[in-house]
Amino acid sequence: MLAIGIGIWRYQSGTGTIGEAVALLGYVTLVIKPIEEIRGIVQEYQQARGVLSRIDELMSPAPVVDGTRTLASGPLSVRLDHVSYRYPSSPDWVIRDLSLTIPAVTHVAIIGRTGSGKTTLGRLVSRIERAQQGLITLNDMPIDTISESSMRQAVGVISQESDIFNATLRDNITCFAPGFTDDAIRTALTTCGLGDWLASLPEGLDTPIGDGERALSPGEQQLLAVARIAIRQPGLIVLDEASAHVDPANEQRIATALTSLTRQRTTLTIAHRLNTVYAADLVIIMADGVIIESGAPIQLAATPGSHFATLLATNLAEVL
Repeated sequence: MLAIGIGIWRYQSGTGTIGEAVALLGYVTLVIKPIEEIRGIVQEYQQARGVLSRIDELMSPAPVVDGTRTLASGPLSVRLDHVSYRYPSSPDWVIRDLSLTIPAVTHVAIIGRTGSGKTTLGRLVSRIERAQQGLITLNDMPIDTISESSMRQAVGVISQESDIFNATLRDNITCFAPGFTDDAIRTALTTCGLGDWLASLPEGLDTPIGDGERALSPGEQQLLAVARIAIRQPGLIVLDEASAHVDPANEQRIATALTSLTRQRTTLTIAHRLNTVYAADLVIIMADGVIIESGAPIQLAATPGSHFATLLATNLAEVL
């Protein structure tokens, strides 16, 4: 644009011709093109450095201290004592001095605005993240003293999106872990409402699924995630709104499967819709990493001035 402006100015002032203006624009273009190419090379170099740095981190992971204790089968109790947590990339605390006791076989719904810390709380209880301060116990065992294999067996997590492997249905349910019989896999699928779907598959449990094979709908993916947990029979289940991104018909199927799965187990539901919390024994409302209210949902809804009643009254029953 500058070259065009200079060319027009010289022509209008009588100090240059149209030909000279065109030549000036051509010379400027010739200069700019290699500069743009150099800039592209620099960007690719920076991206390559980032990729190589990440590969180096993956090839040299920091040692993870694993526990040695084993959780007994059955429902788990959960306790948090003055727990605080912040992500390594942020100076702000996401969970602040939080204390909470959840008896075994209790269904707790955790609600709050985006950024309130509810999802982080679920990640701490399942040891996806580790608190910098305070103590978390499962069945009165400090969570850091429990072995990784015992944690994966005793705690099940179902998030809003589930990964599907490019593998057989059997491997997708067992996540390639040995020791599960075909009868156990079929029972888990049937319990989760996928019995008829399994019967329709041409190769049964050996049917390849995933990208490039048999694509699954979002509802089928989430039901498959429920079956993955059902086959392990964990004592604690963390649900991060497993039916948030499915249609109403599949949402009902998932809700039915989860009702069966969570029966006689300790359950933490990270709730984004207020209408999903009424099945809980206890509702916890979080804000800025702390608990600002807790109680039975029906009791809180009937209490004028409660945070829960205010959320209902302001028509926030759909998505928090």
